[in-house]
Amino acid sequence: MRGLVAVLVVGSLACGLVGCGGGAFFATSFQPRHTIFTVSGFVSIIQFTTIFDGGTVIDVTLVTFEDDFGSLSTVTFCGTLNQLFLDEFTIVDFTQGPHCATPLNITVSV
Repeated sequence: MRGLVAVLVVGSLACGLVGCGGGAFFATSFQPRHTIFTVSGFVSIIQFTTIFDGGTVIDVTLVTFEDDFGSLSTVTFCGTLNQLFLDEFTIVDFTQGPHCATPLNITVSV
């Protein structure tokens, strides 16, 4: 992928220098390594448990969120989350890993 970007940049530079006015235009795009997801709602269930990955035990927290329309969303977070409270409206930004999600930002509306 980097090779393709390098070819495009060099090609753009060559075209810009040869073309009228001698100007060059560069455009790049930033692509994050992990997509950031957001879940929000009233915390209705918090369950601390473990999962197994081969011979490794991973502590996780399962959290169920209920939105204003009664829909439920459950996310399995890595580790033990003590920042969540039952029946409080909560917004969590997270990245999803192979076995569990890593919270990036937790906002609790009290």
